[in-house]
Amino acid sequence: MATGSSVRKATLADAPRLAKALASAFQDDPVIAWIFPDQHRRRAVLPAFMEFRLRELAFPHDQVWMTADGAAAAVWLPPPGRWQLSRSQRVGLLPPLVRFLGLRTASVLAGLERMEARHPRDPSHWYLFILGTEPAAQGRGLGSALLAQMLAHVDADGMPVYLESSNERNLAFYSRHGFEVTSELAIPGGPRIWPMWREPRP
Repeated sequence: MATGSSVRKATLADAPRLAKALASAFQDDPVIAWIFPDQHRRRAVLPAFMEFRLRELAFPHDQVWMTADGAAAAVWLPPPGRWQLSRSQRVGLLPPLVRFLGLRTASVLAGLERMEARHPRDPSHWYLFILGTEPAAQGRGLGSALLAQMLAHVDADGMPVYLESSNERNLAFYSRHGFEVTSELAIPGGPRIWPMWREPRP
């Protein structure tokens, strides 16, 4: 297996490195480009935005995984329904979101809520929240290594997995790992999203 493809659980100390890798991976992602339409501002703020998401939304659930070299990361949110934020959590996250999003805060939150409304409630499942590899390390199987590590675990527990792909080019990749497109939705004024579901494999 390629150098750097061994997988381990990340810690908070890894957050800056992973934020940098994910910012690079998602620089041209359609949803991220919709959130930050100005390319120069996107490049400037995306590492901090990714670190904010990791610290506030991912690490509290202790399911952030990374390759040994930090070039790729996966964020999983465990069942039941850990992806859902309480009202108090949403209120607490609003000030930093406003700092990142400015006048686009309301429209971005409305679009993200549209995505969340399509997130299945039942049956209980794992949620692949983020999976990304920085461009310089793509093509080395790092994303597949991260997926394989966790899918073996969820298959052993007989649990399905849900994700939302924001890039049509990635659908074939996820299909190879057992995911199927369940629908398609469009964020008003933004890109298309493809929800995908994977049943556990024996």
